[in-house]
Amino acid sequence: METAAFSASYARIASFSSPLAPSMCPPAALPPSPRAPSFRLRPISASANITSATGVATSACAATSARSQQHMNGSRRLTPADVTEAAALDDGATGHVSDADRRQQTVAAIAASGIVACVRADSADVALSAARAALAAGIEVLEVTCTTPGVFEVIASLVKEFPKATIGAGTVLTPHDAMAAQRARARFLMSPATDPELVASHAKGPMLFIPGAMTPTEILSATRLGARLVKLFPAPYAGGEALLRAMHRAAPSLGIVPAHGIQLGMVEGYLKAGATAVVLSEAIFEKEAIKRQDYEIIAQRAAEAVAVRRNVLLSQTH
Repeated sequence: METAAFSASYARIASFSSPLAPSMCPPAALPPSPRAPSFRLRPISASANITSATGVATSACAATSARSQQHMNGSRRLTPADVTEAAALDDGATGHVSDADRRQQTVAAIAASGIVACVRADSADVALSAARAALAAGIEVLEVTCTTPGVFEVIASLVKEFPKATIGAGTVLTPHDAMAAQRARARFLMSPATDPELVASHAKGPMLFIPGAMTPTEILSATRLGARLVKLFPAPYAGGEALLRAMHRAAPSLGIVPAHGIQLGMVEGYLKAGATAVVLSEAIFEKEAIKRQDYEIIAQRAAEAVAVRRNVLLSQTH
């Protein structure tokens, strides 16, 4: 899978710099984030304090929220006009890049990063602040789970604040979730299972859809439906590194992204076994850190994950 696009991305990572937020304060300088009594998002500049999570939502986010809620509660069915509208939004934001090129860029970004940070929280404010901390610390690919309140507003804010990052939606289970994520400008969707209809409907669309699978048969079936990457879930129960190594030996072209319960000490093993990238959730967004809103710890864990990936990359080039 190491195309020229991948090689260029690898070279960028090897330069030991984070392209996402160069002017933001280092993790050690992060002050504690204030607790907000209610969810109010405020876009920030790259030099602003990364833990600020309150303010007034923009009208665009409000409109996205209203439409997303309609989809979430099933009050109306998706129509061709919905798809046209979402595609028009994407065209305006990406300069009319073709859907195929957009998907390839996302695959390349995920492969180059090697780490997909997965944030879930009980409030949008906490999710937004935690994501900001991780991105400022060097994370380049991040997903927000659809179980997080206000998930699509959080995604829209992150896309605006970190335009060089690759932001996606996790735990996508329905077409309504997928459409709302597209309106929020998500670059990819990740699911714990393979829904043939969802996979097929996004095989040629602007967003990369990453379905979940547990066995070699399920992984191959997902790729035949059009999936470029497949989430190995739950990785430890599916066979972990051993299964991944065997699959990589038999079919090295498969793009597999293991997820669930992966700790920092396991990242190197999975990457060397052939993983395109690994999903890190609590390894970066520790439960206690989320509970205490300790964004310094989150930034520290994110930086450690980036360092592990960098070391693996360097070992492969020598």
